[in-house]
Amino acid sequence: MDPNRPVDNSRVRTAVEAFAADPNQRTSLDVLRACLLDGELLMDITGSQVQTTPEGQLAPGSSLAFAGGAGPDGRGALFAFTSAREIARMHPDGTQVQSLGQPATGALEQAVGDEHTGWLYIDPAGPTCALARSEIEFALGFARNDAVRTALEPDTPREQLIAALRADGPLLMGLDAGADPDRPQPRLVRAPDGGTALIVATSSIEVVAAHPHDGVVVTSSGEVAEQVRARGWSGLLINPAGPWAFVPVAELGPT
Repeated sequence: MDPNRPVDNSRVRTAVEAFAADPNQRTSLDVLRACLLDGELLMDITGSQVQTTPEGQLAPGSSLAFAGGAGPDGRGALFAFTSAREIARMHPDGTQVQSLGQPATGALEQAVGDEHTGWLYIDPAGPTCALARSEIEFALGFARNDAVRTALEPDTPREQLIAALRADGPLLMGLDAGADPDRPQPRLVRAPDGGTALIVATSSIEVVAAHPHDGVVVTSSGEVAEQVRARGWSGLLINPAGPWAFVPVAELGPT
């Protein structure tokens, strides 16, 4: 995190605005999906006693007070913000506002790190989105593959995605219990080449964003590559809720 670069997380703010305009499970999931990417949020620490090192880091002796409130059920809520402007909207003109930047995933972790906190409000001055503790715990409770997810971003070289897959990190599969509740099956889809692709995801949130009622199982890129070869499938379809990629079996590495 660069202490000299202002935080302005337009990706999360856009997702929050979409949720506020149409609150539903999918738009709430999209806020979580945005928070799991490589971005930052600000915490309002106005009134804190802060000392910093020459590198801009918090120094010993600092005393932080994080802004918060109450959620819909009365449980505590932590506030997080997509920019300094959004914090300023919470205070009277002339207030000496203080803020602390951290990765968006760090804000999620902080919200569930206190047993008395039940909610994380993003940009509480509005438009806002309140993420429930249960949603955050589901997002953080499974392994993620941030390297593969980052490589799915538009204009990222294909080689970066292939390298991330060959590193044999975690991947997740959705299990469809619709046909046989006693024997849920991995999700399959017709591949762009006309064959069959195994659907995989980089996080639990990406699984349910595509198929909300699926179970989630953690595997690895190496294991799914072996499964695809053994079944004679064409390859992997990663994160069908988008941005997505189809990776033919030949690109998954040597047998």
